Amino acid sequence: MSALARKHDGLMARSVREALGSVFAADARDRLLEDAITDAGVETVPEEAERARDFVEGPLRRAVLVAAGAEAADAVVDGLDPILQMAGSHVRLRRRDDDDTQVRLSRSTLPAPPAEDGLGLEGPCPVLMATLDRTGVDGV
Repeated sequence: MSALARKHDGLMARSVREALGSVFAADARDRLLEDAITDAGVETVPEEAERARDFVEGPLRRAVLVAAGAEAADAVVDGLDPILQMAGSHVRLRRRDDDDTQVRLSRSTLPAPPAEDGLGLEGPCPVLMATLDRTGVDGV
């Protein structure tokens, strides 16, 4: 792990690095992230939803806009929008290093299985999908 990755290891910082990395090479990505952090006057990408959105739509967008133009800036901001929306909805994301790795659901919160149709097949199961690729969401 690079020094920059260790310095900016929060979920939002990793998401910003990933979004920048989808448009820029690693060295440009890291430079742009540092430029945006310096412009914002913070030590790292804010983790709180509102402050993170202000960072992404302000200093980060400006840094990308200056470096590569409006199309690249829009691509980075649009790529981060699902993460910012999720953060703003108070959905808690599980960290990979959480001690409690088993998901616990109460039986009362699970939907009852659909009735069998005589063929021994059950109905469709609900699926949760997360992606930074907005183009694939409509297809699903």
